Amino acid sequence: MHRMTAGLLVVPMLAGCGGPGAGNATAVANDIAAASSPAAPSTVALTRTDVEAFVTRQARRLATSSNGAQNDVDVSFEAVEIAAGRAPTAQEAQVEGLTGGTAWPVRVDYTEHRRWKNGDTQTVRTRYRYTFYRDSFGRWDALMVGPEA
Repeated sequence: MHRMTAGLLVVPMLAGCGGPGAGNATAVANDIAAASSPAAPSTVALTRTDVEAFVTRQARRLATSSNGAQNDVDVSFEAVEIAAGRAPTAQEAQVEGLTGGTAWPVRVDYTEHRRWKNGDTQTVRTRYRYTFYRDSFGRWDALMVGPEA
């Protein structure tokens, strides 16, 4: 017999299959569902450290993955402004798929210090708006809203 628990399909394991604790598969599935529930992590407020870590991770991913010409990047932050948490807008829910939980509008002013494989360096200052939220796994993610004027 199969059943849905908090959006997860729970399939009870047969006795003697799967090693120690296999008979407790439903309890484990319930613990996982509770821990990954989108509503639960939304009560934790977004911090400047969370924003800086996300933006730095994105910059490094772009620097080392696209065309291979860029070698590395360091990011320094001039300002991070986090507005009060709010419910997702209709646009965010219907078009972007951000449902439930809390959304945090954020403005970030940062500088990328890029190093290229040919030895050149480049400094690029960016002012950008994001909407941060918890994804279905409880990790911080963001919609890139657009450049800040």
